[in-house]
Amino acid sequence: MGKPPPSGMPARLGAGVVALFSLLVCGILLWMSNTHQPPVQPLYGLAQIASAFGLVNGYGPFAVMTTERREIIVEGSDDGQTWRPYEFKYKPGELTKPLGWNIPHQPRLDWQMWFAALGSPRSNPWFLNFMGRLREGSGPVLALLQYNPFHDHPPKYLRAGFYRYRFSTREERAASGEIWRREPLGDYLPAY
Repeated sequence: MGKPPPSGMPARLGAGVVALFSLLVCGILLWMSNTHQPPVQPLYGLAQIASAFGLVNGYGPFAVMTTERREIIVEGSDDGQTWRPYEFKYKPGELTKPLGWNIPHQPRLDWQMWFAALGSPRSNPWFLNFMGRLREGSGPVLALLQYNPFHDHPPKYLRAGFYRYRFSTREERAASGEIWRREPLGDYLPAY
């Protein structure tokens, strides 16, 4: 007579099957989100079945809230002709700057700038206050930034440009060293 299976073996086997299924579906969804193409039909059908049960999905509203990365670039000038950017600690700006690791820290200003790019200055009154503090050269506000291009005096003029960012391709990065590519979308806040 055969030996009975060890206690808990069916539960471990079932958990392993569910884990493998979940990993497979996550891999399919990752493929689809990065290539913007469905995989071969049997795998695509599997992802559709899993989606119906809500077994795996994107994180909260952020998977569907934005489909592109828009960034506000704040610049100052002494003469209204030559503009120098303020650099934030954790958000894209300079095209060769990689994103920094900030977990578990929550960089509130950088986070708010991401939300501000989803609206307008009118819908983000804090942004106008932020720009006012930059014009005053407020020490506590400047300490939230990575780089202040006006370390000895506040600028005479400020503006905020609006850009669409994307990661550079492997070929673009090899040729230029740039991690990001950006396309101007216009003014977020015109010079004043």
